[in-house]
Amino acid sequence: MSNDGQRMSPHFAAGFSIMFFFVCATVCGSSLYFDRLRWNTITVVVCCAIVPILAITTTLGVTSLLGNRTDSLELLMPFLVMGIGVDDSFLTLHSWFANH
Repeated sequence: MSNDGQRMSPHFAAGFSIMFFFVCATVCGSSLYFDRLRWNTITVVVCCAIVPILAITTTLGVTSLLGNRTDSLELLMPFLVMGIGVDDSFLTLHSWFANH
């Protein structure tokens, strides 16, 4: 299972890079379109894009500290968290834009 985890890391890095670029490009693009691009908008975008990676690294770190073995569900979890995290980041940004 360790070899499988090592083989998944390039896919995870590519997925996170694509997610980060997509979130930044779409939010900054729409902010430019509506003339609302400010420094705090960029800060919120970066923070919303980093939250899923922090959740993934925390989960993997805690499970390895507890001595749990890596299984197939744990290898699938980062991709699910990134997918749900992107959706939640757009909801967070929409709420933030509506209130500011």
